Amino acid sequence: MIEFDHPPITNKFEIFSIISFSIAFSYFILELITDIRMTGSFIILFSFIFQTISSIFIPNNFSVPEILRNRLLGLHVFGAILGYSSFTISAVYGFLYLLLYKNLRSNKFGILFERLPSLETLEKLNIYSTIIGFVLLSMAIIVGIVWLPDAFPNFNFLDAKLIGTILVWCVYVFVIFKKYFTELTGKNIIYYTLVGYSFAILSLIITNTFAKTFHSFY
Repeated sequence: MIEFDHPPITNKFEIFSIISFSIAFSYFILELITDIRMTGSFIILFSFIFQTISSIFIPNNFSVPEILRNRLLGLHVFGAILGYSSFTISAVYGFLYLLLYKNLRSNKFGILFERLPSLETLEKLNIYSTIIGFVLLSMAIIVGIVWLPDAFPNFNFLDAKLIGTILVWCVYVFVIFKKYFTELTGKNIIYYTLVGYSFAILSLIITNTFAKTFHSFY
């Protein structure tokens, strides 16, 4: 950002660096909150892969559209990617929970049983990752709402990607509500977080592939 005078959001390899940072940062926050440190190497492996690809292929972009130099836009993108990275970490813990649950039900006590934390710990990591992602996505939405009127005076709140993001946010409000106001626990809340993540990914695919949106301005 300092060297090129723009947030690292101008090409996919800069985005890979943000994803790498987001995974590491989200996991760092998760460790601070839970003080559980058994799965760090597994999660950070994904961060390492994204940053390695970025470091190999990233171009030196001095000349970029002026709008991509906007700091609020950079903060908006950072917040969104941080949020979705946390949701992804949550989904990983959810899948690990279901895998371990299935093995325990089948009385299989192999390497998976020895290496993974308990079901209770995986559930805790899953729901805390979800909450972290929700807070970060909320931040991205707030920054976007503040920034949009100045950047796009004629923008429409009915933009497909904006609607998709709000729907994802609402889905996770429902998931968190189910967890803390209906006392849903165990594999049932895991299923809810995985459904929420599936909806989030489906929304991204549809809005990025088929919908016309001002998010495609660059």
